[in-house]
Amino acid sequence: PTTSAEDSDQRHTQLYGETRSDALKSAATAFIDQAVAINEGIEDAANKINVGIVSFSSNAAVEDYLTQCEGAAAETLKDSVRRLGANGGTNPSAAMSSASSVISGYGSRQDAKKVVVFFTDGEPDPQGNGYGAVTTAYSMKNADNPAVIYTIGVFEGANPEDDPTSSSTSRANLLMHAMSSNYPQ
Repeated sequence: PTTSAEDSDQRHTQLYGETRSDALKSAATAFIDQAVAINEGIEDAANKINVGIVSFSSNAAVEDYLTQCEGAAAETLKDSVRRLGANGGTNPSAAMSSASSVISGYGSRQDAKKVVVFFTDGEPDPQGNGYGAVTTAYSMKNADNPAVIYTIGVFEGANPEDDPTSSSTSRANLLMHAMSSNYPQ
């Protein structure tokens, strides 16, 4: 028997010709390619885009600390994205905690604009670990040098048009909204 996640992935593949995981990897790789293209036009290394990667399932792991997005470093980042795989639950709290550490830790520049792009191909658990994700995102959005947080869900029912103030909005979409900078409080 297949699980609901497997059924959802099969429906996604039938509709879009690729798995949710492949769609996420394509989006993340395109993001890195855009950062490379932007960096090519920036002279001052202190102003270039740095990218780090955190993977997560039931737990989170830093795959790459912040590194300048160009040349061999960009290829290393894309290799990290290619190695990502579906591996269990979707723990947004662990992911946001690790992302917070990355943007404020090794390789971060004090005055740099901080951006977190939270990509997920699984429906985040809005109950047991969702509160931690929202409180961490809130702290990052309200820091002295606040982070801008984008949330991108590639899961069945992901809908950025859902009204976060409506009682009919799914808990997963409510969590995605609450983490994003579109919902600052």
